[in-house]
Amino acid sequence: MAHFPERILKMAPGRFERYHQLIAQGHVELIRGLGPQPSYLQLMAWGWMVQVRPVHFLDAYEGHRPTAEGLEFLLYDEHHHLIMIRTDRYEQVMAKVEDSKRIAAEAATVNFGYELELGFNRGFMLSGDAPELEGQEAAIKRVEARGYLSLDRFQTLYKVEFDELILSGVLRYQEQRDPDRISNIQVGPKARHCLMCSSRWQTFFVRPGMADELYRLCTMEVRVA
Repeated sequence: MAHFPERILKMAPGRFERYHQLIAQGHVELIRGLGPQPSYLQLMAWGWMVQVRPVHFLDAYEGHRPTAEGLEFLLYDEHHHLIMIRTDRYEQVMAKVEDSKRIAAEAATVNFGYELELGFNRGFMLSGDAPELEGQEAAIKRVEARGYLSLDRFQTLYKVEFDELILSGVLRYQEQRDPDRISNIQVGPKARHCLMCSSRWQTFFVRPGMADELYRLCTMEVRVA
């Protein structure tokens, strides 16, 4: 008999709803919130997190978990696989992040100045500005103006990651790769009424009004054997 895990971490039942419930209470999800966020390296250096190995490929936090000290600043909902910055500690955490950024920027300025001077002394010239993206970006904006939603934007809005799209069957790998199409990925049969693919612009789009339906297709029923 096949064994089914009790929970599938990022795809745990009720995770999306619990996430919004905690957001409504003023908490901010770790790493994925708006604005500057502490990195895992910073959190570990502060003694607020440790990394537990082996890391499951569906672990949203790369195996990192709060320490006893970290729980003073972080809210850990293990059942729904969520780690949030506590609402009453957010300003304190952000101040600590900004202080770390200031120290890093000062160090980077010193290093950059040294490297720049070294480059000039060796006869190197600074390269010009990189050309702006043309064509694809404008085309995507035109399609979105017609009510479509790029898949990247859908993933950002609904907190859905690429491996979830694959595991749920919304997207799937092609057996025969076509170099003129988006890598080796195609829309799964269950999601063809929700998604369209632009081969020219190498982009998937959610059809108008189908974002909520697509999100429902991304969820998986988890059973305990």
